[in-house]
Amino acid sequence: MKNKLIKILPYIGGALIGFVGGLIGIRLSINLDLNWIYLIPIVILQMIVFVVVHELSHGFVGEKNGLKFTVLYLGPFVFKRENNKFIKIKSFSKQLAYAGRAQIDNFEILNEEDVEKARKAWVKALKAGPLSDLILGIITICTGLIFKWDLLIISTIIIFIFISIPSYIMGDGKHVKLIKNDKIFTDVILYTYSIVGNTPISRESISFLLQTIENDIEKTNVNKKNLISLAISAQAIYMEAICNNKEDLPKNINKIVEMTIENKKIFLNKQIEASYYKSLINVAIMYEVLIKDNKERALDLYKHVKNEKHNLPGEKLDFYRVEYLLGITNRKEEILNENLLNPIFKGCEGVEYMERIINESILEKTRTI
Repeated sequence: MKNKLIKILPYIGGALIGFVGGLIGIRLSINLDLNWIYLIPIVILQMIVFVVVHELSHGFVGEKNGLKFTVLYLGPFVFKRENNKFIKIKSFSKQLAYAGRAQIDNFEILNEEDVEKARKAWVKALKAGPLSDLILGIITICTGLIFKWDLLIISTIIIFIFISIPSYIMGDGKHVKLIKNDKIFTDVILYTYSIVGNTPISRESISFLLQTIENDIEKTNVNKKNLISLAISAQAIYMEAICNNKEDLPKNINKIVEMTIENKKIFLNKQIEASYYKSLINVAIMYEVLIKDNKERALDLYKHVKNEKHNLPGEKLDFYRVEYLLGITNRKEEILNENLLNPIFKGCEGVEYMERIINESILEKTRTI
């Protein structure tokens, strides 16, 4: 039943908006004495409620299915979860990409059965957010109709049009579809959320997940349909190699980089996919300099990102690292500026550790160049 509701969420939302819009139109033709000045604070307050419930639904449903809910992001505020209690981090997160986010960590994944269990848990966790939007939307609209609070109804419609439905189409709904149907994407997501968070994961689990990604890269016939997922996987392999000084990588990884460059338009059509393009090329450059000591290859790759705009969280820092490594610009001050670390993962110990390792490697390398 939940699956069907999730699939038709945009249609239900549209129907609700149309139905309620018609009712309001009839009411407004009779009564135009609405206190419109109160609409903005109502929308803001209701949006906060929707975001909080949405993210808590992701986190607690994930936890109910074996995952770990470790950090809650609400605008600039960050709350780490320790002993089942939320503790606010004193400093602010400057992330603007999301109104809210739930950091969910994986359990130990050691075999294919664990992969399937984790995949199902993630699908349920991702669906929980949109489902909470739908339930809250129905409750608030019914409340508005019963008590004749037209502004509450209008506010709900605004939130559905500009937040809930776009968020579902471009975010949760899209990721549910990918995790259900795209093994390569699923494997790299499971690896990523095993290492970036605050839940210690055994080396055996990390090794198994890494081997799974490497198998995907090595055995998959690279084409335009799977290129984005493989690019994300390749980036993860490069990052792991830099942090662990690993030189031997899957042979197919160079082909993925070259095809990513050749098919740049596939990535640049949308902002998130564009970020995948820039992230892969930048981390490949860092790998070539830090691990392979191949500055010529790195400079060749640099040509494909030097004119790109690096605006999203983390993008700018990666580009500064690249320019500093290649000796193009002195970016040491920027590299050491913690404000340039990806704020989306503020409070995630796994990410913060990897970022420190990369910075230390870059600073050490530039001393010897």
